[in-house]
Amino acid sequence: MSAVFPPPVAAESIADHGSTSIFLSVGLLFAGVMLGSVGHASLLVAAGGVFVGLTALWLVRSAYESAPAERGMAYDLMHAAARGELSLAFQPIVEAADERIVGFEALLRWSHPRFGDIPPAVFIPVAEAGGQIIEIGAWVIEQACRHAAHWPAEIRVAVNLSAVQFGDPALVRVVGDALAASGIAADRLELEITESILLGAGTGAMIARLKRLGVRLALDDFGTGYSSLGYLREAAFGRIKIDRSFVQCAAAAETRSTAIIEAIVGLADALGIAITAEGAETRAEFELCRALGCGQVQGYLFGRPMAADAATALVSRG
Repeated sequence: MSAVFPPPVAAESIADHGSTSIFLSVGLLFAGVMLGSVGHASLLVAAGGVFVGLTALWLVRSAYESAPAERGMAYDLMHAAARGELSLAFQPIVEAADERIVGFEALLRWSHPRFGDIPPAVFIPVAEAGGQIIEIGAWVIEQACRHAAHWPAEIRVAVNLSAVQFGDPALVRVVGDALAASGIAADRLELEITESILLGAGTGAMIARLKRLGVRLALDDFGTGYSSLGYLREAAFGRIKIDRSFVQCAAAAETRSTAIIEAIVGLADALGIAITAEGAETRAEFELCRALGCGQVQGYLFGRPMAADAATALVSRG
């Protein structure tokens, strides 16, 4: 990661660097137009957008590196929940057949008092490395269940688990306590894990303990990691989530991705496992997912991640 970013800068210069990145993007657009090619302009603007994104990550990282150790990101994360800086956003999941909402995925957000909204891709690895993810993850599960208690009984909530959380012996107790405190049925909580977690020791035992609680388990980003058909054969998972990369490539007429989706759907149907396709951002992508047999779909087409109150209002209409 250090090779990607320029040397650290003082936190006070954040505003100046932010302006520079914007001017560079505009300059890239102007350069493309001067070249006499809209295509050149589009490519250069895209490059400028990437630069702006990288600059944002660099500025957050630089500011933290230039601060005293006790004010670093790991320290701030330890107190983020107690200070009310953490929140959950909820993205709708719809039934492909009739487009009704059947659930939400809970997504963690961190609004830092100094640096603003910090992307999960930046702070989650820090939380995992420092161990803060255990406490933060417990908070996420508790909050997700609490919010789901205000939804109709048929609406479920999905929560992502990190590898560090999954290896925590107290995870089953944390989940059980959250269910008891919220009063929601266990099968309304769906815990999502990625394929890489399956490589860890004791995975089978933890899966068995969670299933005894009655919660659902989903295999997230299927096909992008280390797929284990053995776990599918043992009915460890009730759902497979197809990664957005396959959906978007298939929508772009990439035949291999279409064939992979068809194969995953066929396998899941044979094993009695539900399918959710992620990343449907356009009507064409959704219709493709539905035509390929995906039972449920998630993506910006049906709503961006929203605040808990907005999610509750959305499923309470009528």
